[in-house]
Amino acid sequence: MNNNPELNLARKWRPSTFKDIIGQDLTVRILKNSLYRQQFFPVYLLAGQRGCGKTTTGRVFAAAINCEKLEDFAKDPQSVELPCLSCGSCTAMIAGRHPDFIEIDAASHTGVDHARQIIEATSFLPHMSRKKIYLIDEAHMLSKAAFNAFLKILEEPPMTALFLMATTDVHKIIDTVRSRCCQLFFDPVAPVTLTSYLASICDREAIAYTSEGLTLVARHAQGSVRDALNIIERIRLAYDAVDRANVANSLGLFDDSLFIDLLEKIAASDTQAVLTMTQAIGSQPHAGAALVQGLANYMQASLLAHYGAAPQDALYTERLQLLVKNMTPKRLIACMDMLYAMEQQIIKSTSQQALLELLLIKMSNPGMVTLPVAPAIPSVRSAPVSEKIGSGVHPVSRPVEAVAHRAAEPAGSSEWSQFVAAITAGSDQLLASVIKQGTCVQQDVVNNRWRIELPKDLAFFEDMLQTTAPVWQAVLDTITQKKITLEFCFVGTASAAASKPAPVVKKIIIERPVAARNTLDVSDATKWEKTHTLLQIFPGTVTEAQEK
Repeated sequence: MNNNPELNLARKWRPSTFKDIIGQDLTVRILKNSLYRQQFFPVYLLAGQRGCGKTTTGRVFAAAINCEKLEDFAKDPQSVELPCLSCGSCTAMIAGRHPDFIEIDAASHTGVDHARQIIEATSFLPHMSRKKIYLIDEAHMLSKAAFNAFLKILEEPPMTALFLMATTDVHKIIDTVRSRCCQLFFDPVAPVTLTSYLASICDREAIAYTSEGLTLVARHAQGSVRDALNIIERIRLAYDAVDRANVANSLGLFDDSLFIDLLEKIAASDTQAVLTMTQAIGSQPHAGAALVQGLANYMQASLLAHYGAAPQDALYTERLQLLVKNMTPKRLIACMDMLYAMEQQIIKSTSQQALLELLLIKMSNPGMVTLPVAPAIPSVRSAPVSEKIGSGVHPVSRPVEAVAHRAAEPAGSSEWSQFVAAITAGSDQLLASVIKQGTCVQQDVVNNRWRIELPKDLAFFEDMLQTTAPVWQAVLDTITQKKITLEFCFVGTASAAASKPAPVVKKIIIERPVAARNTLDVSDATKWEKTHTLLQIFPGTVTEAQEK
């Protein structure tokens, strides 16, 4: 360890051996077994999020490869630790002056010329160790030309050269490079593991702390050890102890009870109380981001509680269980979508308070919470078509026009009225109230499909209609004596849907463009295969215009 007091905590306590690396057990095991067997890949790709130990692990692995006790480790791995930190190679690594370890920042060496310089340097033998090791940090910043220049050297490097590539965005590494690498993925450090590690650092640094404070730090760091240590150091410079209140003040966080209170008011549609609580928070610099993130986390916890999963905070288990009874999963998901959609706008806005109030007003009023609705299929399409007539193929010279859906009965048919009456007489009054606002505007007798238009405000109940499909489908089958498929579309308002006129009833015909334009019977699907295929995609009246 480098115990230089001038270094910050993240650098001072950077691991120097494999045993000090936390939360990456599988990766450490792979690298140690590689050292034990002395079987090395030409290229290692270390991928993972920020602060989880990629560069540090690369440095430790490089030091272990060139450690003078590697042979002893291969004979007795249980009693010998790598790197030893005492031989000449390890001492040079600790001091940062090892001639055979070259660490390159790809963000500032992105071009193909830099890649060529590295390739030329690999032809020289190591100065004092077994291998010359190149650690390319932030490798995804390399240009495509640089990656292509590296392809050959990465696949067949000299026996004395080895490459380590660290990246936070593995998907930006081109496939031809990734296929030449031993890919090692670094996971975010688990909160429990990170909390225990922070406690050990605080003990060594004589920093007062509480377990609740360290837990909050670990949660906020989101698996990044570096971020967690930086937070600890910032709190140490401002307060006497790392406790929950000091962490919350330093990070601009709110007490968790505030989010539960807000969610309860939102579930009860108490807009006035929601606005009062929001105004009491004030316009702190980090208020917007903290409030949005906290609400989203507890809405997710409520959603998990609804399906029997354990909430994230055991202190509010009972209140979360009561909350899900007053707030349906559909509404929770819709509110979470609104939070995530507005998060960046609120963070970057200079009017955070106004945006927060607007967002919370919408969330506390169920009628204002809507989900995106798929656009309706246009009623008129054009496509070329050809039909079999006799033994030949007769091309249609003009586009086929699909004009609306066919209707065998008017929109206010007796069967639809009977269906609505039967659903209304049932026990599910919520389903009845939604169905009664629908209007049957089109009935496709060929495909047994009815188009039902509902007010756009009822899009919130689309999942409910799908969930209760067995109930209303059985009623519909009994009334119509056939299997009818209902297509629910959410357009306009209730009055607009009800006043929409029924489409004109038309019969499917094919007219010949020549003298004899007799009406053709296309009911035979084997003979008119393409016509039926076309009608399935473009329901409507199919006619062939006369050539002029």
